[in-house]
Amino acid sequence: MIKKRMIFLAFSLFIPTMTFQSCGNQFVLRQPAESEIILQPKSCDAEIFEIFISGFHPFLKTNCGTCHYDGGRGVGRFADRNISIAWEDFRSMSAEAISRNAINDEHRPPQTGKQHRPVITDLLTRWTKAMQTKQECEIALQLSKNPMNAPFITTEKEFKENELPTSEVRLTWNLAQDLKNEKQIGLIPANLSINFGVTVRNDKIQLNIRQPTIQLQSADALKTKNLWIHINGKKVPEITRYLTETDVIGTQEVSLFNQNNSSVIYELPYQSAFVNQSLKISLEIERIEQLPITYEMLVGTNTTFNVFARRCVSCHGNTRQDGGLNLLNQDRAQLLAQTILFRMRSRNRPMPPAGLLPDSEIYLVQRWVNGLKSK
Repeated sequence: MIKKRMIFLAFSLFIPTMTFQSCGNQFVLRQPAESEIILQPKSCDAEIFEIFISGFHPFLKTNCGTCHYDGGRGVGRFADRNISIAWEDFRSMSAEAISRNAINDEHRPPQTGKQHRPVITDLLTRWTKAMQTKQECEIALQLSKNPMNAPFITTEKEFKENELPTSEVRLTWNLAQDLKNEKQIGLIPANLSINFGVTVRNDKIQLNIRQPTIQLQSADALKTKNLWIHINGKKVPEITRYLTETDVIGTQEVSLFNQNNSSVIYELPYQSAFVNQSLKISLEIERIEQLPITYEMLVGTNTTFNVFARRCVSCHGNTRQDGGLNLLNQDRAQLLAQTILFRMRSRNRPMPPAGLLPDSEIYLVQRWVNGLKSK
């Protein structure tokens, strides 16, 4: 964990004059900044912040400072002398997007152009590595607080360069064990699957990804948020279209796409598609959270959840109320919820009397009771 206290205050003498700066054929007036303040970044941002202030920002001030400052004509203030302002816009616009313009001969010559490619390539290489460190740091922080709050990132499926699939294959990960983060193993018993195909065309390779689905291995009710695709260990946001929240209830296979986004295609140069002669793919679910188990689910018709309806109401329903308990009376059931759960767990006096229910069914009742406590 990198912990730095970065508070720099640089004062410059105020001279009551105006300086001319050119932006193409335009001339604008700008007051010299009296101070520049670098705000303390979040701990996981320390490395990328250092690359910005030591590399990107000096470059951008020199080559983009005539347009991209607070009040300037350019879109974005990432070259402003005040580094806190520049840092805010640099992050929101992304290093990659800004770098593309920096090496574009047509964007704002002669300030921009391919003459900057060596510098930009070096900065982007360092930035990409630092962003990976940042992601690992953020995941570690989330895991230390609550493993369920961290992204679920699968292990990698590896394809050797000379063993690429000749036709579309179905890839499946077991989320109970095929995860990079050990603290999440066993939390979500489910299978996550996609269709994966590879097409080689001249000097390019095209990855075809279709029909992501998830299927719970045991009774549960979950909500998933956003499925991301990783290629060779790096998240590839530009090809991810599965940005939806999906309710996953029961053990039926559930689609993580709709009719408009079932497929994505990613094309890249052949040589850059392989790391150590292998192409690796993994998936990330940004967030998985448990949905509440409701009283209606326990007494309803869905056999995945209706523990009360299947196991209890023959003796504790409208016809019979053994012990004075009618589980079809919601108020009465909620009033005695703790007692019901205790009897279901009791080995000496189990309920139902024939013996303890499976752990998975008792767990559903436990989730219902927990939900009552939180109200």
